[in-house]
Amino acid sequence: MAHFTLCYRVLGLILSTGLTISTAHGQARVILPDPVVAISSVVGTSLSGQIVAADGATPSVSLVGASVTVFYLATGTRRTTTTNEIGRFMFSGLVAGGPYIVQVQQPGFRTQTITDVYLKADETTALAMTLNPETVAVGTRRDDRTALESAVPVDVVDVASLVRTAPQTDLTQLLQYTVSAFNSTRQTAAGGSDHVDPSNLRGLGTDQMLVLVNGKRRHTTALVNLLGNRGVGSVGTDLNTLPSLGVERVEVLRDGAAAQYGSDAIAGVMNINLKSDNRGGSVLLNTGLTSEGDGLATLLGINKGFRLGQKGFLNLTADADYRDRTTRGYTRNPLVSPVFVVNNPAREQAALMAAGKTYDDFVQRNGDARVRNVRGLFNARVEISEALAFYGFGSYNFRRGQANTPWVLLATQPNEVVKEFFPYGYQPQVNTRIHDGAGTVGVVL
Repeated sequence: MAHFTLCYRVLGLILSTGLTISTAHGQARVILPDPVVAISSVVGTSLSGQIVAADGATPSVSLVGASVTVFYLATGTRRTTTTNEIGRFMFSGLVAGGPYIVQVQQPGFRTQTITDVYLKADETTALAMTLNPETVAVGTRRDDRTALESAVPVDVVDVASLVRTAPQTDLTQLLQYTVSAFNSTRQTAAGGSDHVDPSNLRGLGTDQMLVLVNGKRRHTTALVNLLGNRGVGSVGTDLNTLPSLGVERVEVLRDGAAAQYGSDAIAGVMNINLKSDNRGGSVLLNTGLTSEGDGLATLLGINKGFRLGQKGFLNLTADADYRDRTTRGYTRNPLVSPVFVVNNPAREQAALMAAGKTYDDFVQRNGDARVRNVRGLFNARVEISEALAFYGFGSYNFRRGQANTPWVLLATQPNEVVKEFFPYGYQPQVNTRIHDGAGTVGVVL
């Protein structure tokens, strides 16, 4: 850690000379203001620049949508923007002097940080920065393993950006349509699995995918998947207990990591990184329904960051969502699924007429369950000194659900039909109330 700090202090001193320097995270250089490369004519103290990606040995590809953050250490304030379609950014109305810290982040690339940046009054300081592709190390207990040693495929999903554009509300559904190796499909008439979506990697068991949150193991559910649905006989991790608005990114290791973690990582590892912003916030309202006119889904979420001390943070997220059931019914066939009499269509029709019923009264309703969620999430870190920091994160989810199951009828299950209450049979409903909570605290020395 001491070596890391020293490197960037030297970097800040070299920046003032206008030379190009190379670091382990890429390249950075200060160039004189040039009206040709300036985004626009800006009056006052400002900071501009261009972010490009390293293409082999030649930096040539501009990065669109890269997140650029400027920290003013004198007051602890920060401002964030994104690069435009040609990879440029601009901050205007800044305070002359410094020191400033400039940080650039882009999913799939190593974070670039420049310290000790000083601005001249009423002038524009321009930066040109090159980011190198990132190799993410997910899945190890060893302290000496670095990201550069990881040679397996890793998907890095920018959930913070994806959640604003994708027409999905659950974290599992966001990943389902983003990560090719990840699968999570909602179940129907599958008991408790209608309310806890099973998920897996590479088509393997749900209990063979290890889920981490901020690099720490996430607990599994109390539900054993049964009734022939996905993950039958196994216990997985319920990713939907985490509000997607509070997730910064998800790293998915698409290869087995049993040697590092054990049998629960045979299919791979998923690391969920929570938001760590110490200011600002966002509100998300998402609603929609299926083309059949059912399955109305509405979500309202709030995220807010607070500063703890000089460098610490407390990031809070809360959301509530409602998802109505979807119904895909089918017409009964007297030879396949009779109501009163088996293997005798004539007696079956007579029994229906005597009861004043038709097959429309016994439609099997299949589809997604009705679900209500209330979720909360926090992520915090407090730095006591350069060598000591405390961290903590946790979540809570309350869920109520109602799902359909197959009909119980006189023709097939006469002993389970109580004629005094349900003379013609009934379709049971599975009602659940789920409480899911977790908390982690620790110290970094």
